[in-house]
Amino acid sequence: MSVDEQKGILFVLRSFILDNTGKILLVKRSPKASWAQGKWEPPGGTFENGEDLEASRIRETREETGLTIETIKSDLHTESHVISDGGKHNGRSYVVIFSIAVIVRGTLNISEEHERAEWVTVDEAFRYDLTPESRKALHELFLFQLR
Repeated sequence: MSVDEQKGILFVLRSFILDNTGKILLVKRSPKASWAQGKWEPPGGTFENGEDLEASRIRETREETGLTIETIKSDLHTESHVISDGGKHNGRSYVVIFSIAVIVRGTLNISEEHERAEWVTVDEAFRYDLTPESRKALHELFLFQLR
């Protein structure tokens, strides 16, 4: 049984990916997404049983963007809540851990889970319709730790 089929914790890893100019990559969730349709967030996805955190972070980012990353600051911000949107994950505990990464190789090619991707400055990112946890993580990671 996969993590998605269980009624337990929905455990997600996301990475703010920096390019060589200091911009970060944001992806916009597809209108067909199971939740947060049309919201922006850093790439990432569900942790799978049998993987360590870094392997999961790399796999999910590659699946969503075509990019292979290297984490430079790991597990820097965590958010959690119980999902209560009435959707397929309703009642599950949701835990997301954010990190900062750089590109090792690859060409940006987003998956069908997303409809757009954009490289933006941190200040520009705050003008996007971010998921609530992404907005909190962006604020904590970049406004307090990197400035």
